[in-house]
Amino acid sequence: MAEIAGLVIGGVSLAGMFSACADCFECVQLGRNFGTDSQTCLMKLDLARLKLSRIGFAALDPSVGLRVSESEGQKVKAIFGHILELFALAEGISKRYQDKNQGQYSVAVFDEDDLEASLRQMHHKMRDLALRRQKRSSWGQKTKWEVYEVHRVQSLLDDIVHLVDQLVALFPPTQSRQIELCAEEVKELRNEPQFALLVESAEDVDSEFQKRLEAGAADQQGHRYLKNKTTADARAQFGDHVADEYKGSLHSLGGHHYEENEASDRARVHYGNKYGGKYVLDD
Repeated sequence: MAEIAGLVIGGVSLAGMFSACADCFECVQLGRNFGTDSQTCLMKLDLARLKLSRIGFAALDPSVGLRVSESEGQKVKAIFGHILELFALAEGISKRYQDKNQGQYSVAVFDEDDLEASLRQMHHKMRDLALRRQKRSSWGQKTKWEVYEVHRVQSLLDDIVHLVDQLVALFPPTQSRQIELCAEEVKELRNEPQFALLVESAEDVDSEFQKRLEAGAADQQGHRYLKNKTTADARAQFGDHVADEYKGSLHSLGGHHYEENEASDRARVHYGNKYGGKYVLDD
């Protein structure tokens, strides 16, 4: 067994593999023909990079003390190699597409300066989070290549997310550290004006992170009620109950997240805060 922080597989350090794969995200540039899909695609790329940085940082954290066998190390190397191959394949397709269509019509690329200010700000914040985990102050100058078709971005993302999930499965001892990192991310991003778009974009990239984002949104913006069911004679109240004597004195009731709860038969359920007085669920 070897400690993962100092693990070298086939002459390449694990830290170097994480860094090389994370850098690839910075090389991807979207085609201007994406239109409104460009901001969603960019957000999903940011989320995939953040997910990779989270598992990488947790695995390399000395406090976790992760240890892997030689066979596990080879699996890790194979996964990183596959991620790099996916980016290389996408780059090759991009160059062939550009050579084929150059001069026939515009193959202009999307510039992040085209983003509205709030989206650009969140994009930069997510990039900075990934940078910190690579212990870098900037990305430096990278050779960029373009993706001109939305379905190719989605295919690239699907494959990368699948491989990152395999890394997560290989490192179960890092789970608690990843949860801590998730909480840090939500704290940094929750006040962004485009937070709702981030939650939506995370659905097919990082579902666990999406749940934490939704919980963060509930804490910040109030209660959130999703897919709850009330049947038969059950009674339910969704939201706060504030008696007259408390009105005007409570400035913040906090927020909660309620999802897929069921009330049936003659159950009585209240989702929210209750401050004094008789209310709808009382006899």
